Amino acid sequence: SPCGDASIYHLKQFLDEETTTLNFTGAKVILSDKTGVTFNQCDGRDDKTSKVDVKEDVANEVTTVARERGQQLLGRLRIKSSRSNIPDHLRTSSMSCSDKLIKWSIFGLQGSLLSTLIKNPIVLTSICVSLDPRALTPEEQCNALRRAIPDRIQAVWEALEKNDEVNNSQKRIVKSAPPNIRIVSDAIFENGKSYTESLYH
Repeated sequence: SPCGDASIYHLKQFLDEETTTLNFTGAKVILSDKTGVTFNQCDGRDDKTSKVDVKEDVANEVTTVARERGQQLLGRLRIKSSRSNIPDHLRTSSMSCSDKLIKWSIFGLQGSLLSTLIKNPIVLTSICVSLDPRALTPEEQCNALRRAIPDRIQAVWEALEKNDEVNNSQKRIVKSAPPNIRIVSDAIFENGKSYTESLYH
């Protein structure tokens, strides 16, 4: 599943079939008034927060992010950093994959240059991922994908419709249906992280 919100779902405990664990996303949640996430919601630990220069128009300034230690917050903007084995000041940051899919579903895949040449945005009509062998059930993984992507896209459209100021400034945005979510259960991505991790449980 895409990193970020869509990857938060229950996994099997292969050594103990009666218990489950919640998959932990590596993407950090953004703390700000705009995202509605506070420092205290992430256990309020100074050693678990950091300031990064977020790319890809998530923000135009240095942003505070945090990794939750306990319950993971759902439906929140997240960023991911590059490899963890390099110094902090050399790491890049970008939107989580779940948030990128939402952004592309709203604004399109075409980017700013092509948007001057085409009338309507190029949007995703479906998102297809392979079944995570660690997932408690296929439905668990699929529900997480629907919650994290189509449901959040719908929430964005509803917020835009309610906000007249945004509607007036964003008239070039053409509303489109959220993408369909599909789980492929008969084809496993053998080089994927989830399949590799399932081999060691």
